[in-house]
Amino acid sequence: MREFEVSDARKTNFGVIHLAHIDTNAFRDLSASARLVYIAILPFAGRYSGHAWPKISRIQEITGFSRATVHRGLRALSRSGYISIGKRQLSLVRRINLYTLLDPPQ
Repeated sequence: MREFEVSDARKTNFGVIHLAHIDTNAFRDLSASARLVYIAILPFAGRYSGHAWPKISRIQEITGFSRATVHRGLRALSRSGYISIGKRQLSLVRRINLYTLLDPPQ
């Protein structure tokens, strides 16, 4: 399979959302805010690892949601099996959230 990169007319990269990830009853059962939080995380995920670590504030900027709404969306995604949430230690005093994208439930 040939790999390619898609860009828009402004020459900026953008993420591709696979229909199989969002065209399921499980995805439709999520709240609209949880769905948008998931879509906001996808472009940050590594192609092969499925790991993403955007800051909560960055997800807020993308979605326009409050911090509490982003946290509720993350918890709903975790409970539904779309992501797992862990911590990544960057230094002795700095830890970040690590989101791992999982195979979406059917």
